[in-house]
Amino acid sequence: MISLYDIDLLVNDIFYRSEHILSYIETHELTALDKEAIINTILYELSYYNIIDPKKQSLDLNTMSICDNLKHSTLINTPFVLGIPSHIKEQLRYQPIYLSGGLPASTMIARPASNLHYCLYDMNTAFSIAFDNFKFLECNYDSPTRPGVRVEKRPFIEVKIDGVNYLADLLTKRLFRKDVFIAKYKLEVLKELSNDNFNDEQTMLYLEQTELDNNRIGEMLLFTASLNESFRGVPKFSEYLYEFEKVKELYPEAVVESKKLEEDLKFFKGLL
Repeated sequence: MISLYDIDLLVNDIFYRSEHILSYIETHELTALDKEAIINTILYELSYYNIIDPKKQSLDLNTMSICDNLKHSTLINTPFVLGIPSHIKEQLRYQPIYLSGGLPASTMIARPASNLHYCLYDMNTAFSIAFDNFKFLECNYDSPTRPGVRVEKRPFIEVKIDGVNYLADLLTKRLFRKDVFIAKYKLEVLKELSNDNFNDEQTMLYLEQTELDNNRIGEMLLFTASLNESFRGVPKFSEYLYEFEKVKELYPEAVVESKKLEEDLKFFKGLL
């Protein structure tokens, strides 16, 4: 038996609804949907990185451990719901785009899970660059977490993962298997737009928004530094701050540039 707390990947690098996944389990009253998503996320990530053998090991969420048997929760190859896979986020770390102010697209995806409405169209666009084919959707459906509530005109992005169509909900940071979601929550697609069917104007706008723009990372690190400091210690900003640390690791030249800009700014302030 292996404690989940002894697995560095889970302790440091895997998130659920913007928080470290193990901390989320500790500090929230989990809904049935949360439990299903968390179990699937943990098993998916540990299997993807070959940390467990899914044919021999299972997850016991009650004891927060991996067991050397198949008596508990086991890996489902195409689960109904799970968090956004970390390997997709890794791809987005190498995509500093115009839409995100020159920062990697991963920083946009890591904005805190919320009931408030960010501009989901922007987040969906940032997420789309990890895929060759995708669809922007606007949908009505029965809320998975609020019985009797019909959600209207909610933007999703449809992508294919492991050969299966998933609906990505960037607001809650969850992926839903589309065919199951339709059956369970009476999904009604109001509008859809596939990148295969973009007209010239849509293609131009999409390419403009997703154009690589890696010349402003240092500037943006300086610009966001004080604000990010104010987020430290706030659980829902854990993934957001984590992604900024990843930016510093992957773009060391931008860190140097940021420090130089900070020194220049202090110098000019001193002249006032």
